[in-house]
Amino acid sequence: MEFSFINKLFGAISLTLLMLLSACNGSSGDNENPDNESPVASNIVITLFDEQGNIEQSFNADKVVTVQVKVTSSSNNAIANKRVNVTTDLG
Repeated sequence: MEFSFINKLFGAISLTLLMLLSACNGSSGDNENPDNESPVASNIVITLFDEQGNIEQSFNADKVVTVQVKVTSSSNNAIANKRVNVTTDLG
């Protein structure tokens, strides 16, 4: 009889622990960034284009240059609706 009682007790404890563990089904979503928090810029990529749209590294002062700036977060997602100011000595 003692063996049967121990088996039942072990089964009840195991079932209780299994129920407790299955109740922890992952994140509740509370750890996500709230909408009012802005992501931090982690990566900034600046690309310079000439008049024909070719990527160039340097330009003369009399040439037209297009500057493309891509700002991304640490998870490599684009940061939207934020202003990026670019200034140069060439004007």
